[in-house]
Amino acid sequence: MKNSIKARVLRLLFAFVAAILVILGLGALYGMEQSKEFASRYVTDVSNAAIDNSAGVIVSMRQNELLLTVKKNADEIEDFADEVRRDVRLLQLEMERIWADPDGYRRTPVPTATEDQVWDGITPVDELDQTVFAFVTYAPGVNRASLQEEVAVTSNIRDFLVSFAEQAQQRKGHQTPVVGTKSGFLIKGDIVASKLNLEFRDSIWYRTAMEKGELTFTPAYQVQGVKKVPAIACTAPYKRNGEVMGVIGFGLMLDELEHLMKRALDTIGEQNPDGLNFLLDEQGRVIFCQRKQGADDKLLGELFTKSEPFENFPLLDRPELIAAMSDIKKGNKAVIDMKIEDKEYTLAYAPVEGMNWLVGAVIPRPDVEIYAQKNRRQVEALTEERIRDLHADLGRESMLIVLLVLLLAGLSVYSGMALADRFVKPLLELRNGLQEISKGNLDYKIRLSTNDEIEEVADDVNAMTVDLKKYIENISRITAEKQSIATEISVAHNIQISALPRDFLTDRHDFQIYATMDAAMGVGGDFYDFYMTDENHLVVTIADVSGKGVPAALFMMRAKTTLKNLVLMAGSPDDFGAVMTLANQELCRDNETMMFVTVLIAQIDLITGELIYVNAGHNPPCLRENGKFRYLLQKKNDMALGVVEGVMYEVHRLTLSPGDMLFLYTDGVTEAMDKDLNLYSEERLEKTLNNIEGGLSVEEILAEVRKDIAAYAGGAEQSDDITMLGVRFLGKTGTL
Repeated sequence: MKNSIKARVLRLLFAFVAAILVILGLGALYGMEQSKEFASRYVTDVSNAAIDNSAGVIVSMRQNELLLTVKKNADEIEDFADEVRRDVRLLQLEMERIWADPDGYRRTPVPTATEDQVWDGITPVDELDQTVFAFVTYAPGVNRASLQEEVAVTSNIRDFLVSFAEQAQQRKGHQTPVVGTKSGFLIKGDIVASKLNLEFRDSIWYRTAMEKGELTFTPAYQVQGVKKVPAIACTAPYKRNGEVMGVIGFGLMLDELEHLMKRALDTIGEQNPDGLNFLLDEQGRVIFCQRKQGADDKLLGELFTKSEPFENFPLLDRPELIAAMSDIKKGNKAVIDMKIEDKEYTLAYAPVEGMNWLVGAVIPRPDVEIYAQKNRRQVEALTEERIRDLHADLGRESMLIVLLVLLLAGLSVYSGMALADRFVKPLLELRNGLQEISKGNLDYKIRLSTNDEIEEVADDVNAMTVDLKKYIENISRITAEKQSIATEISVAHNIQISALPRDFLTDRHDFQIYATMDAAMGVGGDFYDFYMTDENHLVVTIADVSGKGVPAALFMMRAKTTLKNLVLMAGSPDDFGAVMTLANQELCRDNETMMFVTVLIAQIDLITGELIYVNAGHNPPCLRENGKFRYLLQKKNDMALGVVEGVMYEVHRLTLSPGDMLFLYTDGVTEAMDKDLNLYSEERLEKTLNNIEGGLSVEEILAEVRKDIAAYAGGAEQSDDITMLGVRFLGKTGTL
């Protein structure tokens, strides 16, 4: 039977429509697979880029956290040492006060210790009677009768000894206050007595204080009868009329330091369970070495078992740790990488200021990178989750397209094309959007309103892009903030330096002038100024603002401008007192921060040599006459500017001879401290100036003073701004 034309047309139309639908369906499936592959590749590339960019930052942050933990531990130990120093200084001052006026004190000697009060070295301390008492024991061979007067006077310190011992007992510390005299008796506050007839003058705590002649810590030592328990002593000699009478101080069991070390180890162990930390004395001997229970790093475990108290640290033969020990004297702290038997470790260390001890921590290198690895896993997990969601959504779309092709086989070409376009177009927009995002445009949004799964896929991609952008922005912001702070301090420093005069008028032959200013922080509160009011009058100023940093620098600029403007408006040098009064009035106004400034301002008549100056609470100036420096002291010190309104200031006058030199400075010079917190002092400054060769220029003299200050500090951190100004009057001849 022949096919009818209608049948042929229907078959042809059906075949054509079916072919069109099949082609469109296959095209849609192919485009969807391409979009799926492209989206997976894009998400993987973006996540890998984010991981690579953040890994270095996170590792660095983790190393800084480790170093901060070690530095905090060192600071806590230093705080403990400072508290002990203060207590010993109090006992020293009280004992010297007693012996400065012994007749003003009672004569009630403390009782002599008996045998039944002496600790047997076996009974646990916690099981003893915890009542604190004061007692006296004698060294072998001393004449006790001849010492009774000295014992009776010295016994007036008993309340202090008992009080300190009770305080230590309340905070579960082991602190024994003791007085050992040069004449051979010992007074102590404790719950048990010392061994009778003990020659304490051979003890390390007594010998160290007598040899050094000042408050000091002994090296760590082992307490007799207590196996491998670290202890130290902090003692100081006490004097009467300049003669040393004995030593007073504390013997300290290092329980509290052990507690601080364990607390630091807990912090390290939360992130690095295999790590250990240690405390070394200035000789490199182990005071404490600890690691967490259950740690399984064998190399560190072996190192831990070899770290016995009072013995050298096993890693001291490694160059990295030798360098770390040498850095103690420089006050440095650092994080370094090192290898032990081909295994990588990270060492962080920091010095205990003032004691030359070293706090350190060693952790396996992979532990330092644990946060970077964790971040990698989180990003990879997020990426895999997004890809799975994307694949699931695209898979559902694929099934939907197949069903639609089967259902729409009998529809017209136009309907098939319309339906195919409806499904293909959103996928193409999705792919185009992913291509734009892959170029780095994370602000691009794929905008689809299909109200179906394709729109959900687009929303998932948009959400993933937002998450990645926030993550990258957070890392960039942290880095930028650190760079911004450093830049702002540098700019403030440059502005402050540029405000100080740097032209030292070397073309003048009737005087020499030079000045320097070293800020303790990036910017400071000291300043100097000099300028000519006319051809024959030179004005010099030096000042010190209360406080440090940016607030002090801003107040400095205000004070400097105010003083110079008022001086230039003054009619004559006789108005300098009024200038100071007006400047004080101006600086008191709107001074809500209660800042103040000490000022010394002077004018030299370059023809007659007349020196006129006003001192508002500043350090006394130094004047060299006839080759000898001396301080210019006033009977009354006028108040600093900015404290209280209505103050009148006194004008001082004297006449300079050719060759005389005026030396001005701030308290950063005389109050510069060494590592033991001793001040440079005005006496040393005067001695240094007088020891400098007289033929040197003003610039060279200031350099010699600065050099002596640095040598005195011995590497200690500068605590205040150091500013100096020198001017030498030469007169009309222009010669020394």
